[in-house]
Amino acid sequence: MSFLMKVPRSHSFILLLLFFGGCATYEPRPLDPPATKSSFENSRLTDRVVLEELARRNLAETNAVTVSHWDLDRLFVAALVLNPEIRAVRAEAEVVEAGIITAKARPNPTLTLSPEYAFPTTPPWILGFALDLPIETMGKRGDRISVAEAKARAAQLGLADTMWQLRSRLRNALVEYISGQFENKSIGEESKARGELLRFAEKKLAEGEASIFEVETARTEQLASQLNLQASNNRVVESRARLAAIIGVPTEGLADIALSWRDFETPQGVDLNRAKEFLEEAPLTRADIQRLLAEYDSAEAALKLEIAKQYPDIHFSPGYTWDQGTHKVAFGGSLTLPVFDQNQGPIAEAEAKRSAAEAHFLALQAKVINDRSVALLHYKGSVEALRDSQSTWKNVITRQERLNQRALELGELDRTALYTAQVQSAIFNRSRLMAIREVQLSLGLIEDAIQKPLQR
Repeated sequence: MSFLMKVPRSHSFILLLLFFGGCATYEPRPLDPPATKSSFENSRLTDRVVLEELARRNLAETNAVTVSHWDLDRLFVAALVLNPEIRAVRAEAEVVEAGIITAKARPNPTLTLSPEYAFPTTPPWILGFALDLPIETMGKRGDRISVAEAKARAAQLGLADTMWQLRSRLRNALVEYISGQFENKSIGEESKARGELLRFAEKKLAEGEASIFEVETARTEQLASQLNLQASNNRVVESRARLAAIIGVPTEGLADIALSWRDFETPQGVDLNRAKEFLEEAPLTRADIQRLLAEYDSAEAALKLEIAKQYPDIHFSPGYTWDQGTHKVAFGGSLTLPVFDQNQGPIAEAEAKRSAAEAHFLALQAKVINDRSVALLHYKGSVEALRDSQSTWKNVITRQERLNQRALELGELDRTALYTAQVQSAIFNRSRLMAIREVQLSLGLIEDAIQKPLQR
């Protein structure tokens, strides 16, 4: 202790820098709700960060950071950049990863100062200090690191799973929007043809060639088609708003944005043998499966850590005392005696958590196995329904073309049969579009079952 009392002040300052120089400093970063509100309201697909990410992934236009049409791939990239849910899950993953730093930390030694003043002896001061050097036993630090690393791996896989769920929702919403646009066009064609039927019925009534019942029937059907068209318009607007919400922009953020889906009306065929291979691997390789495996690993490492805690850590406590001119060196140590508690409670909890993690994994794996069968059956059924609806629609179109040709050849003024055929064509076309929608959704089910896109 007498040596420490003789250390120059400049050297003491250096020692303090060594102890506290690596400490972090606090930097305030308050949230500004009006600013965050304004930032979201002004976010657009054409924001610089989105276009730069598209360019990085080679999804922007050639030689320019612009996008003329937005398909599923480009919208997904925009959602990864803009969607608040993804940002939140990514931030949570970073929190869990930071836990690895905490797990790797070694316990600091403790310095205890114990000055005493004795009287009436001379000299009166008794100066001393002692160190407490904790020594972890049974590999507890390594077990802590294993727990933290498994949790971080689970968090990253959870992020990957969340990204896939985002793509799945985005794909389904885009299917609804594109199919809604086609349906809206078909309903508009039907409404126009029914308007012509009403006009011809009114003309026939005026000429005494039709009854008031025929006119009222045509008027009712034309009014119903107009109401259906208005409802279809509303559905298209709502589906566009849902798309905006999934991407992470306000509804106005999709204004003047051309949403597209190349070859939507000709859904890609699936090699069922290849699809079965992917589906067979799904219960082992999907991100959510791997995440639960990582959570199980974390639970198992946590159990190992709690078992290791049955054995106490050792505290080595050397010390020095300057006792009225006499130098004394002490060699001490301590450990907790596991007499009343051998960490039974935490061990029981850790065992239960491991069992729960196992149960969650088995439940998800069973669901994945069942989902893959449902996905294949849904796809096969929807493809057959599409084949039948396309055949019927083509027959109606062929009949309409014959009537068109005959009307042109004969110059008929009464084209009731022609417009009736157009109404039928529009109705059967909507059945075809509904079948296409189901095929596209079933393709999405297969993709969800394997958690990877089906490539053409």
